[in-house]
Amino acid sequence: MDKTGTYTDITRQSRLIPAIICGGGNIVFALIFCWICGLENPWYWLSAVLVASAGGVAVVFILASKGAQDFYRPINYAAEFVSALGEGDFRTTLEDKDFGRLEEMKEFFQQMLIQLRKPLYKIIKTSRIVEEQAAYLNKEADQNHSIVEKTAVIVDETARISTEQATAIEAVVEETHKALAMLKDAGEIYSQAQGKIDEIQQSNQEGLHAIADYKEKMEEKGQAMDNFTTSLAELEGYTDELGTIVDVVSSINDQTKSLALNASIEAARSSSHRQGFTVVAQEVRKMAEQSAAAVDEIAALILNAYDGVARVREQALKTTKIFSYQGEAIARMAAIIEETNQKVQSILKQLENSYRSITAISEDFDLIYNDVHNLSALIQQTAAGLQEVSSGTQAQSMFMEEVQDLVSGLRKIAAGLNGEVQAIQLPAEQEQEADQQLKTFDEATIHKSVRLYAVRVVGLGSLMGAVIFGPLMAFAAHASSVHNLMIAALFGFLAGTVNGGTSVILNSKRILLPTRILIRQAEHIARGHLDRHIDMEEEVGLLGVIRDPMNTMASNIQGIIQSAYQSSHQLQEAGKQAQQIVSESVETSSQVTAMIEEINQASQEKAGMAESSLAMVDKILATVQELARDAWSIREQGLSLADQVRQGEEQSRVHRIQAEQQMQEVQNVDKTFASLKEQVGKIGEVVFTITTIADEISLLALNAAIEAARAGEDGKGFAVVAEEIRKLADETTLAAHNTYELIEKIKESTQTVSRFVQPVQEAMGEQITLVVNNEQLLQSMNGGMQDISNEIMRISNISDTVSNMIATIHTNLQAIHISSQQTEEAGQNAIYSMKEMEASIAGMDKNVNDFYILWQDLSDAIDWFTVSS
Repeated sequence: MDKTGTYTDITRQSRLIPAIICGGGNIVFALIFCWICGLENPWYWLSAVLVASAGGVAVVFILASKGAQDFYRPINYAAEFVSALGEGDFRTTLEDKDFGRLEEMKEFFQQMLIQLRKPLYKIIKTSRIVEEQAAYLNKEADQNHSIVEKTAVIVDETARISTEQATAIEAVVEETHKALAMLKDAGEIYSQAQGKIDEIQQSNQEGLHAIADYKEKMEEKGQAMDNFTTSLAELEGYTDELGTIVDVVSSINDQTKSLALNASIEAARSSSHRQGFTVVAQEVRKMAEQSAAAVDEIAALILNAYDGVARVREQALKTTKIFSYQGEAIARMAAIIEETNQKVQSILKQLENSYRSITAISEDFDLIYNDVHNLSALIQQTAAGLQEVSSGTQAQSMFMEEVQDLVSGLRKIAAGLNGEVQAIQLPAEQEQEADQQLKTFDEATIHKSVRLYAVRVVGLGSLMGAVIFGPLMAFAAHASSVHNLMIAALFGFLAGTVNGGTSVILNSKRILLPTRILIRQAEHIARGHLDRHIDMEEEVGLLGVIRDPMNTMASNIQGIIQSAYQSSHQLQEAGKQAQQIVSESVETSSQVTAMIEEINQASQEKAGMAESSLAMVDKILATVQELARDAWSIREQGLSLADQVRQGEEQSRVHRIQAEQQMQEVQNVDKTFASLKEQVGKIGEVVFTITTIADEISLLALNAAIEAARAGEDGKGFAVVAEEIRKLADETTLAAHNTYELIEKIKESTQTVSRFVQPVQEAMGEQITLVVNNEQLLQSMNGGMQDISNEIMRISNISDTVSNMIATIHTNLQAIHISSQQTEEAGQNAIYSMKEMEASIAGMDKNVNDFYILWQDLSDAIDWFTVSS
């Protein structure tokens, strides 16, 4: 407001009306005075009127000067003061202002100022702190949101790693399960191989026992074979001798034929005995031819017998040779079986070692399988925990977003509140004034001031009228007598009294009495009652210049307080929500941190288990590789042994076939001997025929000799021939006799050989049986070793497969170990972030609580005011 204009308007209004009233009243008093004094000169009347009116105006101006000090300046001060407050300038004060007669109003206005400053200062200070706190909370919320996002990234990465771990552990579980199944198969294969080895060893022992038994019988069987061979040699000798005799008989027959020819010649020479000699010669020739035919028959029979004996002899030699070979073959079989036994024993030991290795590997795999299942459980637990952590971080992120939104709203509210109260200007430093009892307005003080003011003003006006303006009026009216002066003094006293009373009445009505309304309003405002305003229809005189700004001030402050109240209510709601969200965030953060710590602990356990399993896998891998090498070695030994056995079996088979064939030949010896016996019998018969012929020839020779003797000289030649024929017949008879003896010997020798054939057949049969059994044993051994080699090949393949599986398991466990270390490190980072966030959220929680306290302070400051609804 225009301070100079207000003061001028008040001064003008305080002087003009009183001047008119007092001037007019004094004119009346002047006219009455002139009338009483009986003045006739109109100029005297005019002079008196002028002086009287001038005196009234002078009194008014004199009193107005005093009123300016007592009323007008204080009113101006108060108007300026209230206007400044209405404009929000609470730095103003009335302490150094002189309020004259309005000191009571000054006190209440100053009290109002002091009382308003306190809550307003608190509101302004709190609003600024709230805005700063909101900004700080917003910063913390942003920071926490950043931490949550960082933690979420860590959790997502950990979840991704956990998913990879789950995939890897599934592969490990599957490979471990397969490996265990294969190891179980390998164990069964080893067990079967050991069983087959045991069977081979048992068969070998049986074979060796059979060979040992055979060796014990070898001497007896060998003697039978020698006897058989010797007897055949003797039989062959007899057959040779028989052939020699046959040759002799054949030669005799040839000679006999020749002699028969000579006899025919001699018969032809003799003339007288020709016919007799011819008959004899013919008979001799005929007998010689018969004998020759018999000899030829014998020769054929002997040749056949010789061939049969030779064949048997050859078979015997072959049998002996084959028997010897078979013995050697059996000896080699025994050596092969013995060597096989040793190698099989070595293979058995390797199999037992391998089986123990398989058992140890299986046990280690069982441990790994258990560790893998524990790892799988930990990974599943980690995955479930990560889901909860992810949910927790999402909740935290939502919390932080809500907090950000709330804090952003808080900032806006605080900024709006701060903007509202920025219009209020307070001293730079608010004095901390102790709360004091508010002064209560008492209207009696105003009435007392009015009375004091009336006495003072009326007294002053009466005195000035009686002493100054009354005498001046008398002198101006040229009524200077004592009587007139006394009347003038009396009229001056009355006029001064009227002028003073008029001023008192006007100032009391227009200034002093209306101050009650202002003071009451100031008292109300000092008590925070902004809902009351000074009624515009209420008469406040010249104090309207204070009333209007005072109402405006109250309205402005009420508007600020109402806005502050709304902001405070919004702050309260937002603060409660923030408090609840932060509280939930603190709880969630603690839960997330606890879960991350559990996950971290699980990661440590996973890393430890994976590392332990890796060490065990390395150990298993080394054992499996050694097992594979052993399996390959066993297989090579088995194949080598099988090849050796196969060669022995092949040799045995060859000798067995030969022995079987020879056995057939030996079995044919009986047939040969039967034929030989038959032929020998026929030879005997033919020899008997030859003997008969020889006897007849001898008889013919005798007859020829008789005829020759009869013939005399003519019969001398024929006699000689007859004698020679007789001698040849005797020789034939002797040869036949020798032949008979040889035939008997041949028969005896044949019987002897026949007796030895059976033992030889038995020996050959036993030998063949032994060879067949050993051959079957070798076949079985070869098949068993082939089976074992094939089974060991399966074990080798299983070892290779298991090695590959172990490599896969190792790779996956290595990945799990590394990823577990990564998750552990990520967990540590997450824990650090969550701890940081917990500390920050705890700070937020404290700040929110502080914010709530600030709101309480703000609310208390606002609630101090009473405003219109």
